[in-house]
Amino acid sequence: MMTELLAPTFPKIFEGSFVHWPIPDGKNRASGTAQISAMNDAEAVLCWLSEYTGSPNTVVSYRKEAERFMLWLAETWRGISDVSREDILRYTLFLADPQPAVKWCGPRRARTHAEWKPFVHGLQPGAVHHTMLCLQSMFSYLVEANYLKGNPVALSRKLRRSQGQDARTSVRARLLESEIIERILAFSKNLTYPDGVSLIEKRKLARARFVMAFYLMVGARSSEGVATYSGDLVGRRDGDITRWYWCVVGKGGKRAEVPIPPALLPILYEYRVCFGVMGTQSKIARLPLLLPLGINVSTRTPMILDRKSLYRIIKGVLADIALELKNEGRLEQAEVVSSASPHWLRHAYGKWQVDHGIELRNVMRNLRHSNMNTTMIYVDDDSNQRHKETESIF
Repeated sequence: MMTELLAPTFPKIFEGSFVHWPIPDGKNRASGTAQISAMNDAEAVLCWLSEYTGSPNTVVSYRKEAERFMLWLAETWRGISDVSREDILRYTLFLADPQPAVKWCGPRRARTHAEWKPFVHGLQPGAVHHTMLCLQSMFSYLVEANYLKGNPVALSRKLRRSQGQDARTSVRARLLESEIIERILAFSKNLTYPDGVSLIEKRKLARARFVMAFYLMVGARSSEGVATYSGDLVGRRDGDITRWYWCVVGKGGKRAEVPIPPALLPILYEYRVCFGVMGTQSKIARLPLLLPLGINVSTRTPMILDRKSLYRIIKGVLADIALELKNEGRLEQAEVVSSASPHWLRHAYGKWQVDHGIELRNVMRNLRHSNMNTTMIYVDDDSNQRHKETESIF
């Protein structure tokens, strides 16, 4: 139900903020008949979120930003219809440094955990920019629905002007060096095991190798990998060989077939052997691609690997690489790798293709971008080389 998208209760540290919830209408509340039946801000936000029920990852992202914003507003007993442009500017500063930190920041916890906090720490500029884009979407929807008179986020000249450049800067700050990518590939392609390793440890290592290879070699988003089933890997004959593709329904419900490099196949095979996944492709079609360690593959509806477990697997491998770099005295590179998240592997996938000369149209299709400008983020802006290539044809 949509009423579950916004938590009905908040951790005790925030309960006092909602004594007077729902908050009365503010000065930005529109008059006349609205196009939604919402009676208050919380219901209006739920109407907005309901527009994205076909894109669960978007719902999760938007809900998080809406909850944070509503909690911040509630600290002064205000609602969304009370927000001014000045409030948006103050909230932007707050996102970079949520204070008091003891109330707003804490370790990652489940949303229902008693010690859950809205933030782990202050947000980087790219994350702040993402938050503003989410809020702009929310306010635009509420204005179009005639629930609000105006959109205070839309007044931001910087948001309109620098969106593309901010996105480019944000992504390029998350690109792994070629050497790091090569270390990940070396880790994934090493199919040997230490002597005397237990079955669980063997499975753990085989799965970590496959997870890193899969995300690096097909450019999956975190949510897409955990939603993939074995049947989504499809082989197509091309003369005497079989070419494999990953069939995925991605962002915006777009369907695509992403090439699977042959180098991934032996890693996949070893991973499946460790987990006892045997049989023809048709027999294992409904088996999740990413499996928990204690999986019983003979059950009709085996469990899938959740995103938190996936996060821990990828962060664990990156932490080991960071430790290697630290022991080599390369502290700056170690710090970068230790801060990397699973989505960095998708960025690495894009940059790796560009660096190895794959045609940009194919890189765009492999990444499933709708716009070539998004793919161009991975292209180095070498003005001198561009000038030489241009002058050589005249």
